Amino acid sequence: MVIKHRAPSTSLSSWLILVYIFLAMIVIAILFLNTVKVPYEITEIEIVKEPKIETITINYTEPYEVRETITEQLPVAYEECGYKDINISVEYIGDLSKMAYDYRTGTGYLSNPASGTNPTGRYLQKARVCNADLYETFMRTHEGLKIIFEVCFFFDGKEVECPNKITMQVLNKPCKDTAENDMMWVTPFDSRRDIKLRPLSITQKWTCEEKTRFIPGKETQIVKILQREKQRTETKQTFVDKKVEKVSTIQLTLWEKLRRDYGF
Repeated sequence: MVIKHRAPSTSLSSWLILVYIFLAMIVIAILFLNTVKVPYEITEIEIVKEPKIETITINYTEPYEVRETITEQLPVAYEECGYKDINISVEYIGDLSKMAYDYRTGTGYLSNPASGTNPTGRYLQKARVCNADLYETFMRTHEGLKIIFEVCFFFDGKEVECPNKITMQVLNKPCKDTAENDMMWVTPFDSRRDIKLRPLSITQKWTCEEKTRFIPGKETQIVKILQREKQRTETKQTFVDKKVEKVSTIQLTLWEKLRRDYGF
């Protein structure tokens, strides 16, 4: 008995035929998917210019006329006369802040040695009063300067009392000193004490002062151009960007549609 074996080439050929058929189907499918087209809707966003009406306020100036009457002012010179106090100056002699007596000027604190360590003594002071308005004509036509003073005592800058009055006449000389007894304060020593003169009455002088006043004169009318602030409203058209959805249909292959739908 003879056993015959089928050649292996017959089985291999069957497999090759199946592979060829499978590859052919794949090629046909690819060709089909990339050839056949179907309609496909797409949505696009477009930017369009949309008109918009806007009302705005505008500030501006407008000229206008103003008529004004101007009156000319004419200067007129005149004299203003009247009695005025003669100007004086007062200069104090002596330093009462020190417990010392100055024999040259006759001022200072003159103590009484018989009264103890802090005796009651005498504060003595002088003052030089001067006529600050002295001039030759005044001296010829007036009898000098007469002043009545109060003699006031001060302690630590505050007035204590004004017990005495003195009258001075400055006649032929511009200045005159008070007598030492006119400005005397009997008191214990204290550097905070002081003596001052306060004028009560001063000789007056007749004086005239040149002045100028203005009186109305000719009237003139002028026109001035002024500006006033105003407002007006205007409407203007502007364009703004607006997003618009646009749906359109295009033709895609089946393969492209599958890719877009399923994200292949």
